[in-house]
Amino acid sequence: LHISAYGSFGARMIAAIIDYVVLGLLFSFLPDTSIVLTVVYFAYRIIGESSICNGATIGKKAMGLKVVDSNFETIGLSQSAGRTFSKILSWALICIGFIMILFSYFVE
Repeated sequence: LHISAYGSFGARMIAAIIDYVVLGLLFSFLPDTSIVLTVVYFAYRIIGESSICNGATIGKKAMGLKVVDSNFETIGLSQSAGRTFSKILSWALICIGFIMILFSYFVE
C-alpha cells in the first residue's frame, strides 16, 4: 500500500467537481434561499472533511483522497471549519478584483 502525503492536482480537481455535482443535486431539493444553501454548503464541507466522515467528502472518497493533519490523522470539526473558512477567504481575496468591477463607474 503506497501512502502519498499529497493527492495529485488531477485527483483533487475531479474530487472537487464530484463534490460540486453532489452539492448541486442537494441544492435542487432545497428551498432557494441563500441562508439554507450557505448552511448546507458549510455543513457538507466541514462535516465531510472532518473525522466524522473519516476526513473525506463524497468526491474525495471517490478519488481515494482524505484530509489529514501532519501526523496523518483525520482532523476534527474545529480544524475542518478553520480550513473551510480559510478557503472561502482565499477565494474572496482572489475575486476581489472582479467584484470591484461591479462597482466601477466604467465597469473596468
